Amino acid sequence: MDKSFQDFMITDKQDLLIENSFNTEKIYSSTNKKLQQSSVVKPSFDYETLLSENKRLESDIKTLNLQSVLQQQNMKLMEEKLVYNDSTLRFFMDLHKV
Repeated sequence: MDKSFQDFMITDKQDLLIENSFNTEKIYSSTNKKLQQSSVVKPSFDYETLLSENKRLESDIKTLNLQSVLQQQNMKLMEEKLVYNDSTLRFFMDLHKV
């Protein structure tokens, strides 16, 4: 190949690289401007608020679970008491029959 032709190719490649680099920079710059111009919607709550609300709800759930367990135990006790009262009543009724 002719030396001048090779020099032309090298120059052409360098120009192409420079042009690509410039285009890339333009694209990045325009994208960055668009990102800066776009309004980012910020949530109306923060992490601390969510965390405290979560803890409060967990506490409420524990309280409700305890209340439920207590209600179940009360129901069992009432049932046992009724059975006991019923058997006592039957005992005295049987005594009275005799």
